[in-house]
Amino acid sequence: MSALDALASGSQASTTSEVDFTGAGVLTEKVVMQLSVDVTNMVSGDIVIFRMYRKVRTGGSSFLCDKIQVDWNDLVAGIVEMDPHLSPYEARFTIERFAGSDRTYNWEVNEV
Repeated sequence: MSALDALASGSQASTTSEVDFTGAGVLTEKVVMQLSVDVTNMVSGDIVIFRMYRKVRTGGSSFLCDKIQVDWNDLVAGIVEMDPHLSPYEARFTIERFAGSDRTYNWEVNEV
Protein backbone atom coordinates (compact mmCIF):
# COMPACT_ATOMS: atom_id res chain seq x y z
CA MET A 1 0.00 0.00 0.00
CA SER A 2 1.10 3.54 -0.61
CA ALA A 3 0.58 6.52 1.68
CA LEU A 4 -3.06 7.39 2.30
CA ASP A 5 -4.51 4.14 1.01
CA ALA A 6 -7.94 3.56 2.52
CA LEU A 7 -8.04 0.49 4.77
CA ALA A 8 -11.79 0.88 5.39
CA SER A 9 -14.50 3.49 4.88
CA GLY A 10 -18.23 3.96 5.18
CA SER A 11 -21.04 5.77 6.98
CA GLN A 12 -22.02 5.18 10.59
CA ALA A 13 -24.94 6.45 12.64
CA SER A 14 -24.22 7.56 16.18
CA THR A 15 -26.18 6.17 19.14
CA THR A 16 -26.04 6.67 22.89
CA SER A 17 -24.13 3.37 23.08
CA GLU A 18 -20.58 2.89 21.87
CA VAL A 19 -20.68 0.94 18.57
CA ASP A 20 -18.02 -0.21 16.10
CA PHE A 21 -17.81 1.51 12.75
CA THR A 22 -19.77 -0.76 10.41
CA GLY A 23 -17.54 -2.03 7.65
CA ALA A 24 -14.29 -1.50 9.53
CA GLY A 25 -14.54 -4.53 11.75
CA VAL A 26 -11.18 -5.46 13.21
CA LEU A 27 -8.31 -4.16 11.09
CA THR A 28 -5.30 -6.46 11.08
CA GLU A 29 -2.92 -4.58 8.78
CA LYS A 30 0.44 -3.92 10.46
CA VAL A 31 0.63 -0.25 9.54
CA VAL A 32 0.27 3.25 10.93
CA MET A 33 -3.39 4.16 10.54
CA GLN A 34 -5.51 7.27 11.03
CA LEU A 35 -9.26 7.79 11.39
CA SER A 36 -10.85 10.74 9.55
CA VAL A 37 -14.51 11.67 10.07
CA ASP A 38 -16.69 14.18 8.20
CA VAL A 39 -18.61 16.05 10.92
CA THR A 40 -20.30 18.70 8.74
CA ASN A 41 -23.78 17.45 9.66
CA MET A 42 -23.33 18.18 13.39
CA VAL A 43 -25.52 20.94 14.87
CA SER A 44 -25.46 23.00 18.05
CA GLY A 45 -25.64 20.74 21.10
CA ASP A 46 -24.13 17.68 19.43
CA ILE A 47 -21.21 15.95 21.16
CA VAL A 48 -19.76 12.75 19.68
CA ILE A 49 -16.89 10.56 20.91
CA PHE A 50 -14.62 8.60 18.56
CA ARG A 51 -12.31 5.92 19.99
CA MET A 52 -9.54 3.64 18.75
CA TYR A 53 -8.69 0.35 20.45
CA ARG A 54 -5.67 -1.79 19.62
CA LYS A 55 -3.76 -4.87 20.69
CA VAL A 56 -0.07 -4.79 21.48
CA ARG A 57 0.48 -8.50 20.93
CA THR A 58 -1.15 -11.50 19.30
CA GLY A 59 -3.83 -12.99 21.51
CA GLY A 60 -3.69 -10.03 23.90
CA SER A 61 -6.51 -7.81 25.03
CA SER A 62 -7.62 -4.67 23.21
CA PHE A 63 -6.90 -1.38 24.96
CA LEU A 64 -8.12 2.16 24.37
CA CYS A 65 -5.27 4.05 22.71
CA ASP A 66 -7.00 7.25 21.57
CA LYS A 67 -10.23 9.15 22.11
CA ILE A 68 -11.56 12.34 20.52
CA GLN A 69 -14.59 14.12 21.93
CA VAL A 70 -16.06 16.45 19.31
CA ASP A 71 -18.35 19.27 20.45
CA TRP A 72 -20.12 21.17 17.66
CA ASN A 73 -19.55 24.42 19.56
CA ASP A 74 -15.76 23.91 19.33
CA LEU A 75 -15.52 22.85 15.68
CA VAL A 76 -13.19 24.82 13.44
CA ALA A 77 -13.29 22.45 10.45
CA GLY A 78 -15.65 19.93 8.89
CA ILE A 79 -13.24 17.02 9.32
CA VAL A 80 -11.77 15.63 12.52
CA GLU A 81 -8.76 13.34 12.47
CA MET A 82 -7.32 11.11 15.13
CA ASP A 83 -3.56 11.12 15.60
CA PRO A 84 -1.90 8.35 13.55
CA HIS A 85 -1.20 5.14 15.51
CA LEU A 86 0.82 2.02 14.79
CA SER A 87 -1.31 -1.07 15.01
CA PRO A 88 0.94 -4.12 14.97
CA TYR A 89 -1.84 -6.66 15.57
CA GLU A 90 -5.44 -5.42 15.64
CA ALA A 91 -7.31 -2.14 15.69
CA ARG A 92 -10.95 -1.15 15.82
CA PHE A 93 -12.75 2.19 15.84
CA THR A 94 -15.98 3.17 17.61
CA ILE A 95 -18.48 6.02 17.77
CA GLU A 96 -20.76 7.15 20.62
CA ARG A 97 -23.16 10.10 20.88
CA PHE A 98 -22.74 11.90 24.21
CA ALA A 99 -25.25 14.72 23.63
CA GLY A 100 -27.58 15.99 20.91
CA SER A 101 -29.23 13.87 18.26
CA ASP A 102 -28.16 10.75 16.38
CA ARG A 103 -26.59 11.56 13.03
CA THR A 104 -24.77 9.64 10.31
CA TYR A 105 -21.08 10.35 9.74
CA ASN A 106 -18.90 9.47 6.76
CA TRP A 107 -15.54 8.09 7.86
CA GLU A 108 -12.35 6.54 6.55
CA VAL A 109 -9.37 4.76 8.06
CA ASN A 110 -6.19 5.38 6.06
CA GLU A 111 -2.70 3.99 6.10
CA VAL A 112 -0.35 6.92 6.65
